[in-house]
Amino acid sequence: MFENSRATREGERLEALKAYHILDTASEQDFDELAELASTICQTPIAILGFLDGERHWFKAKKGTELTASPQNMSFCVHTIATSEDILVVEDAKKDPRFASNPAAKALDLQFYAGVPLTNNEGHALGTLCVFDHTSRQLSDAQRTALKLLGRQAVDKLELRRKIFDLEAAKNEILELNKQMADQSDELQTFNEETAAINEELATINEELRSTNEELLSTQEQLLSSQQRLQLITDNITQLVWMAEPTGEIYWYNERWYAYTGTTPEEMAGWGWQRVHHQDHVVKVTEKYKTCMADGVLWEDTFPLRSAEGEYRWFLSRAVPFKDETGKILHWFGTNTDVTAQREDEQRKNDFISMVSHELKTPLTSTMAYVQVAQSKLNKQGDRSTAHMMDRSLKQLSKMTIMINGFLNVAKLESGQMHIQPSDFDLRELLIELQEEQLSLSPSHVFKFMLPESVIISADRDKIGQVVTNLISNAVKYSPLGSTVQVSCDIYASKVRINVNDQGMGIPLSEQPFLFDRFYRMQGEHLKYISGFGIGLYLCKEIVERHHGAIGVNSTLGSGSVFWFELPKLPSDQQYLSVL
Repeated sequence: MFENSRATREGERLEALKAYHILDTASEQDFDELAELASTICQTPIAILGFLDGERHWFKAKKGTELTASPQNMSFCVHTIATSEDILVVEDAKKDPRFASNPAAKALDLQFYAGVPLTNNEGHALGTLCVFDHTSRQLSDAQRTALKLLGRQAVDKLELRRKIFDLEAAKNEILELNKQMADQSDELQTFNEETAAINEELATINEELRSTNEELLSTQEQLLSSQQRLQLITDNITQLVWMAEPTGEIYWYNERWYAYTGTTPEEMAGWGWQRVHHQDHVVKVTEKYKTCMADGVLWEDTFPLRSAEGEYRWFLSRAVPFKDETGKILHWFGTNTDVTAQREDEQRKNDFISMVSHELKTPLTSTMAYVQVAQSKLNKQGDRSTAHMMDRSLKQLSKMTIMINGFLNVAKLESGQMHIQPSDFDLRELLIELQEEQLSLSPSHVFKFMLPESVIISADRDKIGQVVTNLISNAVKYSPLGSTVQVSCDIYASKVRINVNDQGMGIPLSEQPFLFDRFYRMQGEHLKYISGFGIGLYLCKEIVERHHGAIGVNSTLGSGSVFWFELPKLPSDQQYLSVL
């Protein structure tokens, strides 16, 4: 019974749709403008005003698509006309069980949908006014209201169109009647009366059009109000906010920018922002900024800006590109956040670490010397057991020395006192030395060094050795006893790449972007007994990047990890000269 009732209602709806004589007609400006306005208000690339005729969803007006129709059983709008709600919003079709497997959504990469039913006075949902986007999103309350208003306007225009169609039919009938009854005054009087009725109806139509125009004006006022609210928000947040052309020329700042810098819009036009940058940083900042603008990638940098009082404060600046559906950049949106307090906190922390590390290093060195002397005497006296204990103590003291040196290196790095002293050396010879060192220091693991042919690089030999040692130490620390740690070197035309491969626990993909951050350590119950402070990989990254190289990791959870870094290689003609 329920199926019969639904079929009856659908039949009535289709009959009502036919009465409007709208299907398969040419495009009309009124409906095209409604689709364009829906796309603009909802800020979506696609908008469709269409009708469902039982087999297809036919598009009367459209924006952002070349299609003229789609099968009705694949249309999102089937659900819109079936619901009792006045609007249907699907924020993420991939997560909605009604649309997750929809072929049209997959083929056209449709993720967001919002539609309002076009319901006539008899309650029949003839079609929809809907918008689509390729990314998940939401509609604001103002956008929802505006879309529903546009839907009502579409129905009004549809009703008006039918009335005009009916009026044209009536007019034709009257003309035919006039021909047949030209000599009959009574019928002429009837014609005049009908004409008067038509005039009255046209007057009514004009009134409806006036009402529609008033609704459009109201929608425009709502849009203006939204723009004013956006301006109010950007002027009162703590960040300095700006917007730029695709080329990077900044054309708008919020009021807080002008209040902080004490400048005017005329002074800041185009590239005027350079005048409030510190002279020691402006060239480097500008070069990086222009490169990111040209490449169309996220821009981020930290630099000092001069205030209206002449004080320089540090800001973290970020900018993201806004693109159209084709990927073309429309403009850039940027913010500058004051991070002076955070930098001062970091400096105090670094000063404290440096002071404590310096205070610990001298007594620790003396302690190691005492233990070595005691171990030597015990060996001479034949006390092997106690000498072995002294040997274990020396290893622990060595670990403490490495840790303290790491803290000192961090302090030097942050204060700008870590200097790279490059020299030409054979990378193969360095790896041989490190191989011998690891075989004696880490008997708990199997080491496999795949040594390259002789290759000369120009770098700080000690610091590159420190990087390799640190990566090997981590491989030992995070892999099972008795497992293999493999060290290999790949040689390319202009660079060399060193890989350290372990058979450990692996690293979750979510944590890999943060591994080289200062003081970052992975979390987990299985890691709480593994010592470390999260500075080793940070130092490796800084050392490699100061050699104009790159560092990274390839890892799958449960399948081990490969840490690698790349360094520039001397050209082939200099390889021979360096060997000589």
